[in-house]
Amino acid sequence: MKISVGDKVWFIFSNLAVLGEVVGINDYFRKQDPGGFLFYDLDEPIGHDLGESDLYDSLESLLKENSVEVLEYNEKDLILLHETRIESIRFIVKTHGLGVEETQKRVSELMSNCKEKVYCKDWFVLFSHDDELG
Repeated sequence: MKISVGDKVWFIFSNLAVLGEVVGINDYFRKQDPGGFLFYDLDEPIGHDLGESDLYDSLESLLKENSVEVLEYNEKDLILLHETRIESIRFIVKTHGLGVEETQKRVSELMSNCKEKVYCKDWFVLFSHDDELG
């Protein structure tokens, strides 16, 4: 799959399938070796770049290749993406060694940069019979 900045790709974020946008490409290893891997920065706060094998061109291919299913719609699931983003951002910001007040401010700033995504269109809750995702 050829991936470019601006492409929409599916990936697994905790127990969610999320449609993200590629916002950057890290070609450090490709510069070292023409066969080196490329890594992709997405518009979600996951804390690291993802490799091509972590990205999918469709929800269907993500589900099939990971042997997972989409959970049926449930009202309580609507906050899961928000909670997952906050947990991820808090973890990332804690590694910066800021004080409590600065950490909270930075988390709020980063959360405000997250694009709104629609449940059952841009993200889904996943279920695995093996209880292992990714």
